[in-house]
Amino acid sequence: MKHLKILLIVIIIALSGFSTSQAQFNPYTDLNGMATLGLGASGRGIPIFARFEKGIKDNISIGGQISNRSFRNNYFDGDYWRHTVIGIAGRGSYHFNELLGLDDQWDLYSGVSLGYYVLSTRYVNNNGFGVDIDYTGTGLGGLYLGFISGGRYFINDRLALNVEFGGGSIGYWDGTIGLTLQLN
Repeated sequence: MKHLKILLIVIIIALSGFSTSQAQFNPYTDLNGMATLGLGASGRGIPIFARFEKGIKDNISIGGQISNRSFRNNYFDGDYWRHTVIGIAGRGSYHFNELLGLDDQWDLYSGVSLGYYVLSTRYVNNNGFGVDIDYTGTGLGGLYLGFISGGRYFINDRLALNVEFGGGSIGYWDGTIGLTLQLN
């Protein structure tokens, strides 16, 4: 919850400090790079992610993402399982602006991601005794293929709000929200 509050404060500050004029460019027609930082929501913790994308051809981008999330399963006697998932993925997207005739301040896209994630778990009993368990290679960690759909709204020609849904963050279906900065 603390991370979500910080992200909301950053978004409010960014919105108040920038002009709301419409951007007059298509970020992937111009083959620019984009960096996005943000948080997510899911049934399995709050993902924190950093993403980079680069236009390689009109309306097509490739990039990568790294993410981290933690969540806990509590039991009635005070025992719990603490899970940490770290993911790294490559991704490719098609951007629909030109096809749909959308204004340049919007960027709607869909794509796929291929990545690897590591699930580490720690069991702690009610006496404070803990045991670390690494699930990599047991079917609970490893390679994954994800599908993504999202959109951006450009506040100006360098800054955008980004919302994305899918399984592309770290192998779990979730949604993310973040701020995108266009890199020249």
